Amino acid sequence: MSERRRLPNRRGGVTLTINGEDGFPATLITGEYKGGAVGEIFISYSREGAFAKDVLAALAKMTSLALQHGATLSDVVKTMKTCPMLPDLVVEVAEALEQTYLQPKCSCGEDCL
Repeated sequence: MSERRRLPNRRGGVTLTINGEDGFPATLITGEYKGGAVGEIFISYSREGAFAKDVLAALAKMTSLALQHGATLSDVVKTMKTCPMLPDLVVEVAEALEQTYLQPKCSCGEDCL
């Protein structure tokens, strides 16, 4: 196993709201290393008692550990999008991460490409 790369105590990140198919929103919060690479994610699902809420929380923890141990965000996103057993909201989380961190940006910092 590779050495864990710890995040700085003070770090930037992004907060995104994703609307699930069931009408309940999920909040995706990222923690970033200096330079903007994602090192952790948190997923909060507003639907109480939902099985998906627990699955998403566990997925966020496992994803954070994988990222801190050297997994790339693109590999994590690809895995999330191709796993048929996970709730549809996982694909939406993966797409939000992909659009925020993996889409090319032009030199002005906007999504112009």
